[in-house]
Amino acid sequence: MSESVQLRHGASISIPAGTLNTFSVLAPSAKFLTISQTGRMSAFFADLAEADPTDDVALGTVSVRHEVELA
Repeated sequence: MSESVQLRHGASISIPAGTLNTFSVLAPSAKFLTISQTGRMSAFFADLAEADPTDDVALGTVSVRHEVELA
C-alpha cells in the first residue's frame, strides 16, 4: 500500500518502526525535528553527513552499518 501525505508548517507525522518511508521537500527550504527512541538514527545521520551523496556504494555502506534500508 502506498500513501502520500502533504504536511504544512508546524505539522507532524508518526511513522511506525519498520515502515519503509521517504520524503520530498517541496518548499525552497525545510527544518526537521526527528525523534528516535533509541538514538540510533543520530549516528546514522552523522555517518550519512560524511558520505558523498553521489556515491551509491558509500551510501549503501552507511545504511548497512546502521541497519537502515534505503529505497
